[in-house]
Amino acid sequence: MTHYSFPSIDQFSHVRRNVLWKAQYRGQDPNDEPIMDRTALMPTLSYEGTVKLHGTNAGVVFENGGITYCQSRENIITPEKDNAGFAKWFCALSQEDLDVIRSNFPADWQKVAVYGEWAGQGIQKNVAISALPKAFYIFAAKTIIENDDEGEWLNVRNWKLPQGIYNIYNFQTFKIYINFESPEPSVAEINKWVLDVEAECPVGKAFDVSDIGEGIVFRCTAKEWESSRYWFKAKGDKHSNSKVRKLATVDIQKYETEQSFISAVLDEGRLEQAFNWLSENNKPQDQTSIGDFIRWIFNDVIKECSPEMQASNIQEKDLGKLLAGPAKKWFFNRIKT
Repeated sequence: MTHYSFPSIDQFSHVRRNVLWKAQYRGQDPNDEPIMDRTALMPTLSYEGTVKLHGTNAGVVFENGGITYCQSRENIITPEKDNAGFAKWFCALSQEDLDVIRSNFPADWQKVAVYGEWAGQGIQKNVAISALPKAFYIFAAKTIIENDDEGEWLNVRNWKLPQGIYNIYNFQTFKIYINFESPEPSVAEINKWVLDVEAECPVGKAFDVSDIGEGIVFRCTAKEWESSRYWFKAKGDKHSNSKVRKLATVDIQKYETEQSFISAVLDEGRLEQAFNWLSENNKPQDQTSIGDFIRWIFNDVIKECSPEMQASNIQEKDLGKLLAGPAKKWFFNRIKT
């Protein structure tokens, strides 16, 4: 069994850099250096946003004629070595239920990974979805092509699903065209939507639960721009893992001091996510896991905030010692409670 991770979703300002690269890239020169047309303008692209749920990432890999198995974001899971009970729940589905899911796959499929959020009571807290029974909310699927990191993303909007499994596209969605040369009006509209979702989660509202939501994930729907490199997420302040990821911003933020950067990235959201990661990966939430806790934060900041580090002239070699002290202090206060 092979684990197929769901890709990390960037901020809008990072995605804008990726769009610029593709718009200006013209191939490789004889020295295998990229040829860039710096006069080329960025395009206007269509996007569709779906509600971002605050649960835990879950996936199922289907092999045609073979086995079906479950994943968390980082691991293959089983009912005996589970993540918030997802594998135990999925393994209890009937063959008929599995056949309904498979009926959505392409005729020539060999292997398909289905991704979603396992969310509900006991998984996270302080959001509308945490008041509902646990359920699987599908948001993406792709055919697996060996030695191809991207594979082919499938359109899951109209999938038939068995009872108890939901399609995120059946809830409120947000469609917009973004002119990447002048994205400010679109970003302002996106941030308005994000604050509306934070004020009242549309998924919770559909089940008569009124409470806060997390944010929105936007996927590009323009032909030849479907890659996850052009997807982005935006959250409200209450669910931002750092001020770096606060809503959608046009430009990459620069921090004037190392301390202001560390204060921004060591937000309660990121620290709590690292703490929950320990449990998801069968590591004790006690002092013996302090090293794993700090390493997760370090790696997450590198993954999510490298452009801000570069703009703020913060070197990777210095990041660990900058993070360690305040992260350790938070961790020991957390295990006391």
